[in-house]
Amino acid sequence: MNRKLLSALIASTVATPLAASAETTLYGRLDIALENDDFDEYTVTNGAKGAKTKVADGWDVKNQTSRIGVKGSEDLGGGLKALFQAEWAFEGAEGGAYAAEPDQSVFRNRLAYVGLSGNWGTGTLGRQWTPYYNAVNQVDVFNLSGDNVQNLGTTRTGNSIAYKSPNWNGFSGAVLLEIDEKNNVDVTKKKKGVDGWNLGLNYENGPLLLGVGYLDRPKAGGSPVGSQPTGQYQMTGVSGSYRWTHFKLVGVYENGKVPLKSSTTSSTTADLSEWSILGEGYFGNHLVRALYSQTRQDGDGDYWGLGYQYNFSKRTRVYVEYLDGERIDQDSFAKTAGTLSYDVKEGPRLGLGIRHYF
Repeated sequence: MNRKLLSALIASTVATPLAASAETTLYGRLDIALENDDFDEYTVTNGAKGAKTKVADGWDVKNQTSRIGVKGSEDLGGGLKALFQAEWAFEGAEGGAYAAEPDQSVFRNRLAYVGLSGNWGTGTLGRQWTPYYNAVNQVDVFNLSGDNVQNLGTTRTGNSIAYKSPNWNGFSGAVLLEIDEKNNVDVTKKKKGVDGWNLGLNYENGPLLLGVGYLDRPKAGGSPVGSQPTGQYQMTGVSGSYRWTHFKLVGVYENGKVPLKSSTTSSTTADLSEWSILGEGYFGNHLVRALYSQTRQDGDGDYWGLGYQYNFSKRTRVYVEYLDGERIDQDSFAKTAGTLSYDVKEGPRLGLGIRHYF
């Protein structure tokens, strides 16, 4: 056989599987908006609103949800694949390596997990989206960041191991376990295993999507920093949506307990619930949406929003959004004998922005 032909044949035999079996993608998005906030803060004690303090009033160019990441997979043969994803949020409007505020630092970890997948499902380890969020939080669609205030469950969590099932005629499920030594707030219990867990079940059939989620997890951190709640989040949520040709309707309900920041009683949690309804309309490149939500604790937590979005392409959009109402701080609940208090931020937020995916 011709020596050159043999060399080429060997090279192609070795190189082709390597090129076909490994895949890595760099991705991200830049999202910046001109924003006007007019916020007041106050404390609610046994249903009575305290004095209001102005905390924001003016225009600013603000970063929204800018991020960058890498993800990929490798074909291991026999239907088995290795997969990974690492993603970081970054400040797109200001800040830097020496920024005074933590949310203006260069990179903040959002996702970082690795795993294996096959016809049996997918198993992953690391910091990842929670099954509860994927099953319940269907109203997290506004472009302005931080306005998913009606969500009572967790979104992403680290120190976790998760399993996601295959799709069985539209049904799928996932479970996640949190295993984090730092969350053992009661050292006398000497917990050495699972600290928290959550479950998500989904059903998707054409335009219909249903989800059920449950979580039981420790609250990592607190407000202010260093105030570690002694209770656990325990939350149940259900969601459903149906899409017609030009319209979509979404409903969500959550109910459960959130941990107290501080307590002088034997209580460690406070009851909290919310319901949300959202509608979207699609007209060519135009999208409009409207949200109304109530978070119930002594009658506070009415919240609503309107948004318009124009999609130049699948990668580039412009938007204008207006959101207003009461934003209950879930980390601020405190209890003394006969007294339950928590903090609320209220007021309108207007944003005009542009988002580009790459």
